[in-house]
Amino acid sequence: MKATGMTTGYGRRTALSTVRAVLAVARKEWIYFLRYPTWIIILGVLPLCFVAQFIYTAKAFSGSAGVATPTFVRLAGTGDYVGYITIGMSVWIWLVTALQDVGSTLRNEQLQGTLEQVWMCPIPRMVLLLGRCLVNLLTNAIWIGSALLEAHFLFGFRLSGDLGLSVLALALSTSLMFGIGILFAALVVLLKEANSLVQLVQNTLLVLCGVIVPVATFPGWVQTLSSWIPVTWAVQGLRAALLSPSAWSAFRPYAARLTAGAVLLPLIGYAAFLYTDRVTRRRGTLQNY
Repeated sequence: MKATGMTTGYGRRTALSTVRAVLAVARKEWIYFLRYPTWIIILGVLPLCFVAQFIYTAKAFSGSAGVATPTFVRLAGTGDYVGYITIGMSVWIWLVTALQDVGSTLRNEQLQGTLEQVWMCPIPRMVLLLGRCLVNLLTNAIWIGSALLEAHFLFGFRLSGDLGLSVLALALSTSLMFGIGILFAALVVLLKEANSLVQLVQNTLLVLCGVIVPVATFPGWVQTLSSWIPVTWAVQGLRAALLSPSAWSAFRPYAARLTAGAVLLPLIGYAAFLYTDRVTRRRGTLQNY
């Protein structure tokens, strides 16, 4: 019997059976996550460590009288450097976990010796990634929630944007990040390497996407490059929605690009995943390290 994931001897695949398979994968990944309780502690502590180091650096450079604040307002469009850094770092960590959790899912299955078994299950291949996406969504909600609460109680951070627009921007950013994760998963299946790719991508985008410094401080050609990176759209769109009192006006320049990224990146990731699936099966290299 061919493990195509379409129709098997056990019955025809339906939308409900696919949803059940996704939930089963998510349940398995969540149980695995809970087997290591220190990971939960890390989700609560690391946001403070990541955000605080840059907030205190910003305080140091602004001076005791905040003499550098007007320059920051001119470059960043907001005087709330605490919120600016908190949101930027939250999106960056979101990207990192999407690459590590979603993008490396199949590589982890391979290292654990279970990839061939799950690959032969009569389910669509994408179920493996979608189940991991659900768990990643939950863990990132804990991470970002921790970062926002800690920034609020320790540094006085407050949201001043529009709640409805913030939810919309968050939903679009979620789709965009998962699209990047799925695209990265396809690349990992083909190249068999995850850690070096994650390190390269996450550290490059930390600089280019204006996570901790305004993009306006970069040379012109770097600003142009940054404007074409989808993660930049998520960072700037969420900042506009969450920090600007006139949120809709501030969000409008990023709305079209963020929406396009939220729609196209998952489709591109899916197409790339199907392509790498065909290539690895044709070459017989799925089990290779």
